[in-house]
Amino acid sequence: MKVLLHHFTSLSALGGVDKVVQDLAIGLKKLNCQTGIVEMGSSWAPKRLIEGNVPVWTIAKASTFRWERPRSWASNTRSVYQFMRVIREFDPDIVNVHFPTSQIDPLRWVTAIPHRWKLVATAHNSDIRCLPTSNAAEMKGFIRFYGFVDSFTAVNKDLLEEAIGLFPCLRSKGHLIENGVSEEWFNFLPQSSAAKESVLFVGRLEHVKGIDILLEAWHQVYQEVRWKYLLLAGDGCEALTYRRRAHELGLSQNVLFLGRKTHTELVSCTEMPVSLSFHRGGKDFL
Repeated sequence: MKVLLHHFTSLSALGGVDKVVQDLAIGLKKLNCQTGIVEMGSSWAPKRLIEGNVPVWTIAKASTFRWERPRSWASNTRSVYQFMRVIREFDPDIVNVHFPTSQIDPLRWVTAIPHRWKLVATAHNSDIRCLPTSNAAEMKGFIRFYGFVDSFTAVNKDLLEEAIGLFPCLRSKGHLIENGVSEEWFNFLPQSSAAKESVLFVGRLEHVKGIDILLEAWHQVYQEVRWKYLLLAGDGCEALTYRRRAHELGLSQNVLFLGRKTHTELVSCTEMPVSLSFHRGGKDFL
């Protein structure tokens, strides 16, 4: 079987979904399944190989299609043509679209062309929870897209239920497949007391991730539970806001901002000394 994973942006741009897609590709290859990845970038780029000898093609991202905007016709035509080049080269049995957002317009045109491969869409979070529900024209595009898919998967139960509520057509083809945990985490046994008393969050420090809710919850429970430290690994446009909020809540000794970490560094970041500082407006709070 050949599976082509379709990622909504370039693989290096974000941490969560791109890690899932790459791990999935590598895992499928270990099961003797031929796997490739299509990413959306600024322009076409031919096949390159990443970890595990997984082939990756880059196609140009299309703008939202509008009949009254001829330039969007050209943008979508370009993406469709480039995607079909990949299809002809790789010849997949399944196209699995992850985080369906900017891909949906060109894919609607592609699926109108006779094809033998099956279309699967996988929702990860804000691709469902941040849909433009107040914009009827944009929502029609998502409704048509999900009507085309042969199967739909979500990474948690609540997300699956929300998707079905928005798109009833998914009820008969929706499935729950939770994200797995990479095996390296099971090979790591923390030795320090700090690691055993810590809760680690990894992700972008942006509103959609709910860090503000996490800080409020931590303020309410940290004195009652056995975990003493909340470690936040990542960076983002709301980083300064969350650092200020942690200080306002009196969590300077209990919430540590570790900054952006590579996937390799994450495995051992809970071994860091608990005296790490974080910054607000150029000042250190220890």
